[in-house]
Amino acid sequence: MPFNDEVFKMVQDLAAARPFRADGVAAITRQPLQPASSQPNAYFTIYTAHDDAHAHVRETELRVPKAGATADDGLLILTLPTTSCIAESEVKAHFGDKAEPSFPSPREPATAPMYLVYHLPWGAMRFGFERGGRECLTTVILDGTKKGG
Repeated sequence: MPFNDEVFKMVQDLAAARPFRADGVAAITRQPLQPASSQPNAYFTIYTAHDDAHAHVRETELRVPKAGATADDGLLILTLPTTSCIAESEVKAHFGDKAEPSFPSPREPATAPMYLVYHLPWGAMRFGFERGGRECLTTVILDGTKKGG
């Protein structure tokens, strides 16, 4: 299966496996998640994994709402390896062209990605692309913190 199809399947499997939990995310990404002690947060428990050798995901960050948090579900951030290049057109061909573009503000660094945002009943899928140069997919965010995201 081509790299882009494997990434798209993983994203769909993760979205279908909500609510986001560390063991479920780890099983799908094949990256064991560990609590991030260096990022204390009153509202979320944060789990991370980093593996430069992993074929599909270089870094994973999962934020799971703590008891009493107002978030509906968690937030999952996947950073793809720089050796791959999935184009915006490939994301649109797979997930549809009903995405809303989200551009960085002028206050953000020049390296901040441009996102395609798909609003879904459970939240949002955000696909982040490099600007300038290769313009490849670098980040996928599954945001379940607010329904309709």
